[in-house]
Amino acid sequence: MKAIKFSIKAIAAAAVLATSVVGAQAQSLNDVVSALRKDATQLNSENERRLAEFKAARDQQAGELNAARATVRQLDARGAALRTQFEANEGRLSELNAELQEKAGDFSELLGQFRTAAGEIDPLLRRSIISTEYQGRAEALSDISQARTLPNRAQLDLLWKAMLQEAVGQAEVKVYSTVVANQNNNEPVDVMRIGPFTVFTNESSPKFLELKAGKLIAYGTQPSGDVMSGAADLVKAGEGAIVKAPIDPSQGDLLGMMADMPTLGARIQQGGLPGYVVLVLLAIGMLIGVYKLVTLFLESSAVARTAKTKQAGSGNALARVFSAYEDAGNDDVEALELRLDEAILRETPKLERGINIIKVLAAVAPLLGLLGTVVGMIKTFTQITLVGTGDPKTMADGISQALVTTVEGLTAAIPLILIHAIVASQAKSVQQVLEEQSAGMVAERAEKQGGARA
Repeated sequence: MKAIKFSIKAIAAAAVLATSVVGAQAQSLNDVVSALRKDATQLNSENERRLAEFKAARDQQAGELNAARATVRQLDARGAALRTQFEANEGRLSELNAELQEKAGDFSELLGQFRTAAGEIDPLLRRSIISTEYQGRAEALSDISQARTLPNRAQLDLLWKAMLQEAVGQAEVKVYSTVVANQNNNEPVDVMRIGPFTVFTNESSPKFLELKAGKLIAYGTQPSGDVMSGAADLVKAGEGAIVKAPIDPSQGDLLGMMADMPTLGARIQQGGLPGYVVLVLLAIGMLIGVYKLVTLFLESSAVARTAKTKQAGSGNALARVFSAYEDAGNDDVEALELRLDEAILRETPKLERGINIIKVLAAVAPLLGLLGTVVGMIKTFTQITLVGTGDPKTMADGISQALVTTVEGLTAAIPLILIHAIVASQAKSVQQVLEEQSAGMVAERAEKQGGARA
């Protein structure tokens, strides 16, 4: 019925189309009828062809459906057979396990002890540096202890051999070849192991290694100081030599902490801007102090020589004072004393020049350190406000700045105070010599004038 309706609609559409065409081209009604009959014949042929295709597709799908149902029935039968076979195998397995337990007797108890011992030693072997020399022993023991089959004699021997290797290795200082994950493109390198405690590369500048996930990895930042020099001494030492070497009883934790300790440059960087200013002031103060020490030492030596020769001149402060004495001529004692005091007053600023700057820098340095401390604490409390106190590392930057700037301020103030005291004392010593010589010259003039009056 649907096909008939479709045909009628198609004929009507064709008629409309034909009518429009005839209206333009046909010369008679017969031409219109002929055109409609021709179109109707073509549409009927098309409908019959499509109907045949639909029927063929329906028959094909019905065949495929029957084939799929047959396959399902076969698979259901296969599943039932496998289920029956599985149940039979489970029953047989239970019988064989019971027979195995009966025949094993005391050996099953031995196997239980073996598995217990292997389970206890497994974590120790996996964390031990010695396992980097004997690769795979922990994994082999773990596989044997978890297996459902009885181990053979060779497999049982792995347990006591691993325990013996661990005991012997704890007393060894040994060089062997192994892979360091982040060194030499995963090619084996020679390493030196000190018992189960410490391991480092066997080279003139050794690199300390840590065990992570069963692999040796070089620390990103190596420890320094006596630890590194001790490792280098051990590498260079000959057989039988006795040297000091680093031992980490925590098997890497202490070395890791030492490696993470910031260097001097990192400490200075933690101080921030206040710390840099303190260090600049320290450098300026030390330069001035060293310069004053050198100049005052030379001046003091020259004054000491002039005090012996009584030679006037312009080479040093005392020589210039002697020149003032000679310029005074036959002045009376009071006038001579005033001239000499004036000469000493002219020399005093030259001797004391720069000393007060050192004193000021010594006073300002700890104040700047205190400023850095306050800035660091402000930064710390800001971090606490933002992220809380759950992670101490978030506050470490501010606390480091607070402490480092305090240290830098004190470190700058102490040497500046000391050098200020030394320089001031040296300048005072030169001034005292000038005053003593001046007093001597005044006394000598007074003596002469007193003798002349007499």
